[in-house]
Amino acid sequence: STACCLRCPCTRPCKPIVVMSFNPLRSLARSLAHTAPMRFMVRGTDKKLSELGLLYDDLIIETPTVTLALQRLSEEERQARWRRIKRAIDLDVKHATIPVADQVSPRQYYLQEHIADVERLEAERAALDMD
Repeated sequence: STACCLRCPCTRPCKPIVVMSFNPLRSLARSLAHTAPMRFMVRGTDKKLSELGLLYDDLIIETPTVTLALQRLSEEERQARWRRIKRAIDLDVKHATIPVADQVSPRQYYLQEHIADVERLEAERAALDMD
């Protein structure tokens, strides 16, 4: 059997990771998936996201609910999200990281409350349609 990607040290095939509906983040997701052994996965993922300047909400799979939540973001939040994603792709391609002074915690959630609002509205609509 062969490794799942060029950077992966494992010898077993790994399951593909779906991150978003467009291709550039797939290689980034694969590199994030192999940052550390399983018991250190969260710590390793936090470190890798910090090095790339990403937040966890930047990598949420774009479902119809998430797409509606993204539309609720302000223009500044949307632009900041795209800048972080573009910078992370650029840094990943160059095998570089942002300076330690500029790294932020990836656990700053900006999309979760919007997702919860959209899910609540969808549940209300479904309840009204059932009546």
